[in-house]
Amino acid sequence: RQIRENSNACQTEACINDQIAAVNGKHCFHFDEIMEQIIEAPNESAVSITLHRPASAVVHDWPNGVKVAAPVGDYLGNIAQEAGYLEIPYDCRSGSCGTCVQWVILDDQPPRLVRPCSFQIPKGVERIQIMDHSGSMVP
Repeated sequence: RQIRENSNACQTEACINDQIAAVNGKHCFHFDEIMEQIIEAPNESAVSITLHRPASAVVHDWPNGVKVAAPVGDYLGNIAQEAGYLEIPYDCRSGSCGTCVQWVILDDQPPRLVRPCSFQIPKGVERIQIMDHSGSMVP
């Protein structure tokens, strides 16, 4: 796997919301083009897929091992649902009760508590690590 150079991701990392930009070096814009390139590949094990992620997307590492690339301004609780991370309890969904509180690490900053139902992804952050309920970081 490869991520385009203008992104903020590692070259071997794939996230939910990444888009296929090319198959075997040929740029593809539609699902049919992507499938055609994969089917026509001479050796199925030699298919090379290039992914695209907007440079402004923030990568979220979830305790279940799933990674999601999401834009600034999205709510962390909604991103958790995309990741299939259902360990966050919700009650009010407005941030007032504190039921959903989670420890997160924004880039290399110290861990902090946020309320995913009302916490919007801030500008200037490249990666958010969500800690599991034991307080451990994602491996």
